[in-house]
Amino acid sequence: MASETSITFENVKERLDEIVDAVNDESISLDDALDLYEEAVKLGMQASTLLEEGLAQQDAEAEADGGSIDEANAASVSGTEQSVVSEDAGAADADERAEDAVSRLQ
Repeated sequence: MASETSITFENVKERLDEIVDAVNDESISLDDALDLYEEAVKLGMQASTLLEEGLAQQDAEAEADGGSIDEANAASVSGTEQSVVSEDAGAADADERAEDAVSRLQ
C-alpha cells in the first residue's frame, strides 16, 4: 500500500501539521473538525503500517547480509524511535486539539 502511493513519514507529518493548524482555527465547523480528526486517525494507521514495512525491510536486509536481525535493529532503532515518538506526539497533539475544537463547537 505505502509503496504504491509513495507515502512517507514526512508526508504524514506534514499533513498532520496542516490538520493541527486547521483544527486550531476557531471558525472551523464541527463537521469539518470531525472529518479532520478521522483523517488524522487514518494517517496514524498509515504511519504505523510504514513503520512495520520499514522494520520488515530492515530485517530482510539484515538476514540477506548475514547479520542478525537484532544487530541490524539495534543499529537503527534509536533513529526510528525518534521518528516514531515525534510522529506519535504529533498525532496525539492533533487528536487533543481536534477534541478541544469539537468541545468548543458544542
